[in-house]
Amino acid sequence: MKQELKNKLEAILFLSGEGLEIGDLAKFFGISKIAIKKILNEIKEEKKSSGLEVKFYGDTIVQLTTNFKYGETINNFFNPAQAPKKLTNAAMETLAIIAYNCPITKTEIENIRGVNVEKVLRTLEEKNLVRICGKKEAIGNPNLYEITEDFFGYVGIDKIEELPKYGEVKKWKK
Repeated sequence: MKQELKNKLEAILFLSGEGLEIGDLAKFFGISKIAIKKILNEIKEEKKSSGLEVKFYGDTIVQLTTNFKYGETINNFFNPAQAPKKLTNAAMETLAIIAYNCPITKTEIENIRGVNVEKVLRTLEEKNLVRICGKKEAIGNPNLYEITEDFFGYVGIDKIEELPKYGEVKKWKK
């Protein structure tokens, strides 16, 4: 019964092609949002090493998408004349700073890098590698940035703790 429900959810996600309201799925199947989220998380775990992935947007939207790890291959197949766009050194540096220090403000990133990062941040947001995760309680309430799930696919890891020397950096920051 449970496997049948998982299969039905997966088929609906696949055919929708866009994000779906988790509440609508729960209502359609006549089960709680908690139960639907649990099943969706199971599907997400099963798909983790495949060409597809289940992505959550906040606490209310879910979507079946292609795995970010295979973006270059997909791009090459559908747009062979276009060269894949790699991140610049500045973008990679900024991404690393955010990954090791998130949540972090634009000003804090600029203090570490020593240069303006507005354009780089915009590029990273457009590529869905970083996102605004809140506001810092400080003068002006600046945006706080963090990495997204697409970041993990881009750098080829499954969790933040897999970053080189992540544990040492986090101990040092405390």
